[in-house]
Amino acid sequence: GESFALEAAERLGLPGRVLERADQLLDRDARLYVQLARDAEAQAERLRGETEALAAQRREAEQAARRADEARASFAQRELDVRAEVEREVLGRMAEREARLTELVQRLREDPSLGLVGDSLEELRAVKRTVQAEAADTAASRLDGARALRAGEGVEEGQQLVLLEDALGHSNGETVTVASPNRKGRGKVEVLCGGVTAKLERHQLGVPEKRAGPRGAAARTPPAGARAMDAALGVAAGARVKTAAEKKRERFEKELQSLSGHSQPKRRGRAKPGDIAGVRSESNTVDVRGMTIAEAQGVLQRAMKRARTHEGVLYILHGHGTGALKRSLREWLNSGAAGVAAWAPGDRADGGDAFTVVDCLA
Repeated sequence: GESFALEAAERLGLPGRVLERADQLLDRDARLYVQLARDAEAQAERLRGETEALAAQRREAEQAARRADEARASFAQRELDVRAEVEREVLGRMAEREARLTELVQRLREDPSLGLVGDSLEELRAVKRTVQAEAADTAASRLDGARALRAGEGVEEGQQLVLLEDALGHSNGETVTVASPNRKGRGKVEVLCGGVTAKLERHQLGVPEKRAGPRGAAARTPPAGARAMDAALGVAAGARVKTAAEKKRERFEKELQSLSGHSQPKRRGRAKPGDIAGVRSESNTVDVRGMTIAEAQGVLQRAMKRARTHEGVLYILHGHGTGALKRSLREWLNSGAAGVAAWAPGDRADGGDAFTVVDCLA
């Protein structure tokens, strides 16, 4: 048709003079139609170019998303590999030390000259049992000489009270100190026991009764357990004298510690994240979120006591929140909490700063 005849002629390479003359011969409406057709063709060409550019950008975005997914999967696999490697390394060290201890035990069984060491250790175990029985008797005597707090009876700061039942990881009969006065004798009593401050119910506490002994009574004879301990350790006339058996026992214990790698660690305080070796699990993690500092301290003291005889490392989950609980717990650990060799903020692989890792004294 007329509208695209000039376009086709121009593409076919007809002379410009012929095309110009043909354009002049067209009427006004035809020329306007041809111009609109040219504009529409140019706009369609631009749209095709933009569509192709958008399609290319979309392909690039999809490729970038696939690369990101692959990187995440690779990182997750690497993290699992590292955890498995650390676990294998820890188990390997434990197996090695177990083998060395087994070798030492075999040597002790085969060498008759070390029999005296075994006798000495057995003697100390017997003394330990005697002293433990004496400690139980002492606790019972304290309870016999204590009365429960009366209704409305006030207490003063620094006053000594007696536990009437197990609390705060301590046994009944042990002495606690009043940390805050309660003169009206109402509600709970705030006490200090083993470096931990907590509020206890009044029925858990008793007042020690003073017992008047006979006038001119002789000095109290040391209990049987203390005398047995003195005799076993070679204490005579106030001087500390080591027996040959005790010296051999000390050499044996040093060799045992050297072979087992479990010599008593020194208190180091705060460490850097990742310095305390361990693998976090459900059994060695304690969640104290939502607790007060006193409640958390009581729970952690019991957990650290268990950790000292098992894993040796404890993970405390306190979260972030306002930061008050985390700050108070770390100040408590840093101030020399019982049984703490070192502590550190959690490593990123173990949950980061929402955790605190504690290396417990053996």
